[in-house]
Amino acid sequence: MSVAAQVLYRTALRLISLQLVFTFLVAMGYLFQSGNVGFQSALFGGLIAVVGTWISARGIKKAGSVKNKEEGYKAIYSGAMLKFSLTLLLMALGLGVLNLSPIALLMAFAVAQIAFLFNQVDTKLSIKE
Repeated sequence: MSVAAQVLYRTALRLISLQLVFTFLVAMGYLFQSGNVGFQSALFGGLIAVVGTWISARGIKKAGSVKNKEEGYKAIYSGAMLKFSLTLLLMALGLGVLNLSPIALLMAFAVAQIAFLFNQVDTKLSIKE
């Protein structure tokens, strides 16, 4: 895997940690404000964002390990399509089938996405080959 791919992969894993923390904080707020339903809804919404980031990280890792640029592009784009499709499917599942609270679900999803703003790319990471 190239150095750039390793740096991006580690950054994505750090982002997942931040998203989990943000999700937990929002879910705890909803637990105290509106009880168990709000907590479950917020947890589900935040985990949708975490799953999407994990799919992106997996695509980055796969793209960094291939020799052909075209295969790398395919890995990233197929991961993006899977991420968007799964996000829509999980939102529909949570709101339509599980009847979770829409405000709590969307709020936690949005706050987990805001974690992107707090995650810095550390270009000084030491890479061991």
